[in-house]
Amino acid sequence: MILLSMGFLPTETQWRGLPLMSDWQSPCKRAIKKIYHHSNERANMKYLFFIVLLILAIITAGCVGENKNNISTSTQTTITTGQRYVTEVTPFLTITPTNIPHRTFSPVTPIPEDLTCVIYSTKQSFTRNKIAFSFNLKNPPVYINYSVSDYPYITEVNSYKNRTGSKDEGTITYQTINPGSFFEIIVRDKSTGEIYLQDGFGKEYGYHMGTLKLIKRGDLLFEMSGNMITADVKIWVKPIGNFDDLSKFDYKECIYWV
Repeated sequence: MILLSMGFLPTETQWRGLPLMSDWQSPCKRAIKKIYHHSNERANMKYLFFIVLLILAIITAGCVGENKNNISTSTQTTITTGQRYVTEVTPFLTITPTNIPHRTFSPVTPIPEDLTCVIYSTKQSFTRNKIAFSFNLKNPPVYINYSVSDYPYITEVNSYKNRTGSKDEGTITYQTINPGSFFEIIVRDKSTGEIYLQDGFGKEYGYHMGTLKLIKRGDLLFEMSGNMITADVKIWVKPIGNFDDLSKFDYKECIYWV
């Protein structure tokens, strides 16, 4: 009754005049009609509160405005932000080749003028002796390749003190190359004696072997000396430019130095 007086509930005539309530066979509308009559019979606040809650529940369930004859369906497409500027397509199919070609490089053709050959070779044992020879180098460089062997070892004993500060001492025994064993190569100007190259194996030069290279044109004097050691030495030069008659040159051992 309070809702009717306040205008919240329509009269039965108004219910019948509503365009969406013409079909009273709807279950929801029959329920609303029953609620309306029930509200006229009981006017106390307890039942009115229940009626209001029930009406709200019916409205929430979507019963109000139901029309069986006017059912509309719609399809809505959602566009994700950031994708509306592109077109969805099928990924590109990548075919992996079974035979992948390898890049090849043509070998560098050696220059005949850079071919070097052995002009001197010796394997000499030295016991405080010296040997020498000369060569007029017109087309440098000259390569001196050497290795050594048969050098003696000695045993040395060194004492040490503990780092903890105690008075206890210890000794270390090890073997090392005899410092009196060495091999030396000296290349100098034959006329003036000026030294162009000096190297070797031993305490003074270090214990290494290898190849020496000298770029110096002229009449050269090669000196080799040593003690308690055997040295294997080979001297290489370019035949072209150093020999006038190459037909008489022996190309027995020749290489291209890098």
